[in-house]
Amino acid sequence: MPQWHLLPRRLLRQAARRRLLLPALGWGRPKDPPISLGAASIVAALTHPDPSTGPAVEVQHRTWVVNSTSFDADEVVAWAMEADCAALTSQQQGISSSWDFAIGAFVWNECHVQHILTELQRRGFSGRLIVGGPQVSYVTHGVSQYYPQADVLIRGYAEQALHQLLVAEQACPDIPGVHYRGQPDRGLSCRTVLDELPSPLLTGESSVYNFKLRTGVCPLEALQRRSHETFDACIRKGSCSGCMRASPLARAASAFATAECAAHAVLTPLRVCAACATGVVKPQRFVRWETQRGCPFSCSFCQHRARGNEALRRRQFAALRVEAEIDWICANDVIQDVAVLDATFNSGPQSLTTLRRLAERGFAGHISLQCRLELITSEFLDAVTALDAGGARCMLEFGLLTIHAAEQEVIKRRNNPAKADAALAQCRARGIHFELSLMYGLPRQTVDSFAQSLERELGLVESTNFNTALGPEFGEQGRVAGAIPHVVASPSFSTDDWLAMVRMAEGKDA
Repeated sequence: MPQWHLLPRRLLRQAARRRLLLPALGWGRPKDPPISLGAASIVAALTHPDPSTGPAVEVQHRTWVVNSTSFDADEVVAWAMEADCAALTSQQQGISSSWDFAIGAFVWNECHVQHILTELQRRGFSGRLIVGGPQVSYVTHGVSQYYPQADVLIRGYAEQALHQLLVAEQACPDIPGVHYRGQPDRGLSCRTVLDELPSPLLTGESSVYNFKLRTGVCPLEALQRRSHETFDACIRKGSCSGCMRASPLARAASAFATAECAAHAVLTPLRVCAACATGVVKPQRFVRWETQRGCPFSCSFCQHRARGNEALRRRQFAALRVEAEIDWICANDVIQDVAVLDATFNSGPQSLTTLRRLAERGFAGHISLQCRLELITSEFLDAVTALDAGGARCMLEFGLLTIHAAEQEVIKRRNNPAKADAALAQCRARGIHFELSLMYGLPRQTVDSFAQSLERELGLVESTNFNTALGPEFGEQGRVAGAIPHVVASPSFSTDDWLAMVRMAEGKDA
């Protein structure tokens, strides 16, 4: 195997064997950043991999908004074919280069993904057609029948598996979670190690957490043995090579890091300060962020549900990564609104330390956290209150969905009314902002039962959010329609009943 870890990163980029076209077909919402967090994480993993795993991959990324009136799936096809034709011309001139094409399939872009794959295959795209995303991950076996045009299908979190695929010498390397057309489907998912993924917020900077992962040495511990000052104190004094401020302790830290890196053939400085860090995700007013992936619960309507899939179980990112990203967020004053994408933020062991570090670093913007009502504790609310007291505005988002036990049972989302009421009472007493979500179009739901849930919720909260039921499990129990497939009828309600619930949710006929 090539000794990639012995090469400087500049040469690693030059040694990349393949290139990747990575379009993203998102469902646009107000405030959306130019690149989604999921796409940014893939770009970071491919362009800044651990040197021991292989060279970097050149990535060309572009985002389209499928719910825009100007969206045309054929633009994606033309973009890919233009790059492919240019690569073929280069090959004729003796320059070895080629593009693969990878796309994420979601419920909102499924029809467009199918069209794009079919057209690329029809027009003779020379690279591999690769498909991942939830629409692939939740098909346990026989996934090729749904995407017959695809050469490769990837289940689960794809960052590391995709990199392994693109840098492999073999045409069809054996990678868990990667399925090839024409081969038996083993139903496996990717074994992604979250602690090894580069941060899309900090990509390109040698921060403490990835330094430890690459070398097995923790510079924090070594520095603290040599000095009574903490590493954070060192950073505050100015250890940043980007802004060129350096204290004696910072220079000592840099010298230590260089020596340790040299011993492991990774010649990089220890760290730049948060304000100078640059990543795939750029500082902007609104950013999305994650501290964990997956969820310990199995609600039928949710794409985060594990459904027995080990690869999608709830896991946390390394604490050092989360801390470094908090520093980046708080060091960039332009960031005023943070949406945390964790499915159940307060189910993770790092939730308290995350809130406390945000408060310590003086975060003063808006931050939204999806939480489980039954898991709310006084200690958690203390941390939220402290963050608010420093100038931030936390919004806790709770999914109540329905108050009826029969409906909760079928969606596998039981609520504990006593715990929920107690948690909401504590939030109101502390002045903590929160919103509750209801869902209409549920199996066993009726117009009257939805009205009862709505009436009770409106008496509990200042802000209410509504979602319509969607997902393969619900589709089996009712009629599905719409650009984003969702349930519009079931044995318990007609299409007219569903429209009545829509009007109630919109406040037109409450």
